[in-house]
Amino acid sequence: MQPKTALTRSTAITHAILERFVDASGTLDLAAAEELVADLARQYRFFHWHVEFPHIFRVGNGARNIDPATGWAGGFSCVIGNPPWERIAVEDDKFFAGRTSSVLDETTTAKRKAAIDKLRTTHPHVFEEYMEAQRTSAAVSHLVSASGRYPRTSVGRLTTQALFAGLGLQLVESSGLCGFILPTGVIADVPMKGFWNWLVENRRISRIIDFENRNAIFPIHRSTKFSLLTFTGATRRQQDQRLSVGMYFLTLDELQQRDRVYSFPIDKLDIISPSTRQLPICKTRRDLEILIKAVEGARPSVGIAPWVGFTSEGSSHLWKEAQNSDTVPLYEGKMIHQFDCCFATYEGVDETAKHNGSPVEVNPADKIRSPVTRFFAGRSDVLKFLIRKGVTSDWLCVYRDYVRATDQRTAISAVVPCSVPIQPLNGFTIPHGNAVQYSWALAAINSFAYDFIAKQKTPGQHFNVTTMSQVPIPELDEKWLSMVIRGVAELSYIVPELNGFATELGIDGPPFDWIQSRRDLIRCELDSIFSHLYGLEHSDVSYIMDTFSIIKRRDIQHHGSFRTKELILELHEKIAEAISADRPYQTVLDPPPGHGPRRPAR
Repeated sequence: MQPKTALTRSTAITHAILERFVDASGTLDLAAAEELVADLARQYRFFHWHVEFPHIFRVGNGARNIDPATGWAGGFSCVIGNPPWERIAVEDDKFFAGRTSSVLDETTTAKRKAAIDKLRTTHPHVFEEYMEAQRTSAAVSHLVSASGRYPRTSVGRLTTQALFAGLGLQLVESSGLCGFILPTGVIADVPMKGFWNWLVENRRISRIIDFENRNAIFPIHRSTKFSLLTFTGATRRQQDQRLSVGMYFLTLDELQQRDRVYSFPIDKLDIISPSTRQLPICKTRRDLEILIKAVEGARPSVGIAPWVGFTSEGSSHLWKEAQNSDTVPLYEGKMIHQFDCCFATYEGVDETAKHNGSPVEVNPADKIRSPVTRFFAGRSDVLKFLIRKGVTSDWLCVYRDYVRATDQRTAISAVVPCSVPIQPLNGFTIPHGNAVQYSWALAAINSFAYDFIAKQKTPGQHFNVTTMSQVPIPELDEKWLSMVIRGVAELSYIVPELNGFATELGIDGPPFDWIQSRRDLIRCELDSIFSHLYGLEHSDVSYIMDTFSIIKRRDIQHHGSFRTKELILELHEKIAEAISADRPYQTVLDPPPGHGPRRPAR
């Protein structure tokens, strides 16, 4: 916590200084060091539980069963808390908002760092305050990470809520209980997977009741989810192989609703999330039943490797705002949608919209060329990056990481011309895969069945690479391969820049025309095929479709009924009949997928 510089060498609290305290050798330097200790104690309010509560936490004097992690035995029979939820880091937005907000106007991390560095001369006092805040944050982070005090919760981006969760488990006696109100991410976020696995394996968690904050229960952002978590002491550990779970509550009254709090079988974690064993966020028992059924139905599955694209923190120094013959456009998440590489463009937007990252949606009639991007990068930098990720073609598959409450879907993927996606747009590769395998994966990822699984496994606003890698894609089935590939080709090949992708799929000629009614039917047919491949029955599909409330409202507004659901269920039945009769399924499209109208040659 203390500054250690050449100027503080004589008073810095080191091992040698501590030995001098013991010797009681009084010097001016030692007196200054003693004063520093007192100042630090007042500033940081160090708290020692065994000192404050010696009758609760036993140390020395023959105390038995001492926990090596804490150095004491005993604890409270009950611990209840609602600790602070803060990041242990300097957040630029908060720091500069009341000082020099112009720093926050920069569009990339590299530019922001340069603007902060200029403050050294333009606003030296602000710069000094910022550097001191950074030093203090780094000191606190080092203390909690290196001290061994929080072995399971001092991971990733450090937060106070995670540290308090670990502390609560240390403070409760072996037969006690601990109840905390914490952000759901404490047990659900990927960096916390080690803590979560420890809780599960040691049966130290018994109940999870998850709330949404849409009704502003707490004065925090309405998108933040939080949970009532019940931890148990070491000897009170759950013997049952199940957890009591409830998700997405808005009010306390909903706790009384049937099947909203259900028993979750812990052994299913290895099937649902094989690498992280993260708990799915199923709203009802029925959601859980369908999730398990779909995941088990998709085995064996296609192995994909999602990866993170360019990040502002690590790559923005490579970005350019002007295009030339040696640059490659960089796609952003807002610019793509399912089977649509030109969902939005920066063409024609004003400088404010461009600065804020607000492209405009492209009219279907204008989807005849790739969109105009905001940033570009040198071709050699792009190719080096893509080669490292295993991309060697002039196209690649991308998907959105960021999931907003207003989005119709959780999984949104497309094939785009050669580019590097800017996070939160990520890419994925299939080891030794070809265009046929990628097309199959695209069809699966953009299906409602896959989306339902992804939704149950995405606790926050990020469908990240770790989560995506654990959502299964059914292996290729020759019976459906041709129809799926040609359907994906017609949906995706809408701009000339994707000619290479189409050629690899055996499709020649100009791009396909965008005919919305035909695209809707192709997509419903693909959805019906994959609902069977995921092992879902008619009632399962009907239930899944009703969980997509935004699409339901849109359909009723435009068609007077839930048209998408009706089409998918109708086609699901036709496919079921063909499978039952052991005869080939005949597409309802005329001409069939992959033979639709084309754009005029340009």
